Amino acid sequence: MEWTNDDKTNLHQTINIIRQVERTHKNLSLPLILAKLIDFADLGALLLTFRGKGKGAILHTLSKPPLQHRHVIRVGAITYKGLKKIADTLSNNTVTIINPDISVLYTEYLRDVAVNLFSQLIYDHEIPEMHTQQYDLHIKNAYISFLSGTQPKMYESLAQLPTFESMYKDRFIRIAMLNPLGTPDYKKYYPQIKEIKYEKLQWEITELPPRLTQTKEYKRVEEVLRYITSESRGRDYTERLVKASARLNNRLQVTESDIKFLNILTPYMTFEKWTSRRLRGVSEPLLFDADAYTLLLTVIEKKKVSRKELQTEFQVTQTTITKNIKPLMAKRIIVGKFGADEYRLHKQFYETYMKPIQDFIQFAGVTLKEEELTKWMSKEH
Repeated sequence: MEWTNDDKTNLHQTINIIRQVERTHKNLSLPLILAKLIDFADLGALLLTFRGKGKGAILHTLSKPPLQHRHVIRVGAITYKGLKKIADTLSNNTVTIINPDISVLYTEYLRDVAVNLFSQLIYDHEIPEMHTQQYDLHIKNAYISFLSGTQPKMYESLAQLPTFESMYKDRFIRIAMLNPLGTPDYKKYYPQIKEIKYEKLQWEITELPPRLTQTKEYKRVEEVLRYITSESRGRDYTERLVKASARLNNRLQVTESDIKFLNILTPYMTFEKWTSRRLRGVSEPLLFDADAYTLLLTVIEKKKVSRKELQTEFQVTQTTITKNIKPLMAKRIIVGKFGADEYRLHKQFYETYMKPIQDFIQFAGVTLKEEELTKWMSKEH
């Protein structure tokens, strides 16, 4: 994908954020911006990675100026009783709700309640009037975004809830915390973003020229969002996100640059296609494979890694590593070097998904170290 001076002009604020974040938090700028676009679009986002990999830094940064664009509420355990306390704040208002880690909802019941409550608010904008012996609850005309994070094993459990297919999958965009620029070395403080200012523009009044919806780049984004949500939601969310990109850059019209940029972000939303499997019939839902996801993130970060290194890092047997990495090799995502127990990304996978990210980061003006640009693929691959 070729980037031009027009793209640099149209995406000036996006690029400004990337430069500021990457100075101290390598790999964090793009998932941060994707989460902000979801926030602008009044949708749900779930950041998926391990402890210490940056999801907390992203949620904190989004809750503070200058990226904060409206009232923010931070919530912990989410129940009907807790929601009643903020019902008046939510009604007839636009609010960003941030939950630092959905894993704190230890019981399946509480997770299910949270899924239902915020799924309903995200798309229906209300919770109908409810009266019980304990409380009265009614939320109306609430336009919210809901941003949270979790770890792979917890998400594997969440994805098996009965409400996942009917509500959760459709309302929340899951974001993988990829590290295509190598192993992060984050500072002890949060990203410092200062040089940014955006106008109070609404994505609803932003114009999307019809011709842009016919481009292959637009259709690719739409295809990804249809896969992780549903066909109708995929169309709606694509439009919302490209308009949110325009809004982030203080424009009231979507340009080709917004669509090209959304294409760069698609790998962060595609991980379920790479790391899910169907155990039974064709009508059964896909099951997220946390072990395959963990290994994929590790190989992306390290570029190449031996089976022995994986055994040592995760404290498992050779058999376990072989078993968990096989699904990724079957999908031609990861390859093993003949004659040695070494894993790396498949060349086509790298060039399709990872290299465009690296190229755009450099286009944005971030200088990558030579070792970070070392060829990932040997000639025989």
